[in-house]
Amino acid sequence: MKALVITSHRLNDEQILELQSRYKVEEIIYLPEDLQNIWSNIEPSGEFPIDNLKKIVSWISKEKRENVFVIVQGEFGATFLIVDYCLKNGYKALYATSKRQVKEEVKEGETHTIRVFKHVNFREYKEWKC
Repeated sequence: MKALVITSHRLNDEQILELQSRYKVEEIIYLPEDLQNIWSNIEPSGEFPIDNLKKIVSWISKEKRENVFVIVQGEFGATFLIVDYCLKNGYKALYATSKRQVKEEVKEGETHTIRVFKHVNFREYKEWKC
């Protein structure tokens, strides 16, 4: 099994271990640099840049569906479109869940808040059927 990673960051060790043990992933493939740049820098203003997203869909489509998980997280509209493509074309799409831990420290009269996100597990995106 392979995992294609479409996120703005690299997977952490816990996430990699879960993919290997729970999903039997043997190969993790990150977006090539040019596509990573597109995914990590989607312009928030104006119309959605669908032509750029088509390049990512083309990259996904080069992999056989039955042996691939696609991990998708990012800008909401882009994530929706990529997950929609995956579900309609037989790919299994995953997302990571996390638990937020907040620590507050008071130093010299100032309160500093540190937020740490701890990976919990992956979940599979599902198609809504009503």
